[in-house]
Amino acid sequence: MQYPRPGGFRYRLARFFMGRNGTDTLFYVAFALSFVCIFLCGLFADRPALYALFFFLYLGFAGYGIFRMFSRNLARRRRENAAFRRAVGVLFTPVRRLFLRIRDRKTHVFRRCAKCRCMLRLPRVPGEHTVRCPRCHESFPVKIKK
Repeated sequence: MQYPRPGGFRYRLARFFMGRNGTDTLFYVAFALSFVCIFLCGLFADRPALYALFFFLYLGFAGYGIFRMFSRNLARRRRENAAFRRAVGVLFTPVRRLFLRIRDRKTHVFRRCAKCRCMLRLPRVPGEHTVRCPRCHESFPVKIKK
């Protein structure tokens, strides 16, 4: 790997970005929303009120993304990004589980625990089995058809 020459442009750029937050999930979402707002500005160019609304939203999202990228307060930016990822995870976890269930439908069966209603993913092995729930440790019989 070739290192930047001290005093050169790449060296100064690397020095500038040292200790800054850079790009993270929240940065990418803010910039994606800013592009959506610019697209909506184009759609509502004939309506000045909506155009102004989406233009100011664009400026806000783009400005927030750039602020996050150049921020030196790393601890605070990481906490904000972690909180955002937790919130988004809560919203998208059921959708993700549904896609995983559809993907695994040929190799696994899904049954709920009779006591705690936890969803169990069991290998698709035909026959009668006794299953133990990992959450409540309740054992119950399960019939799996071919």
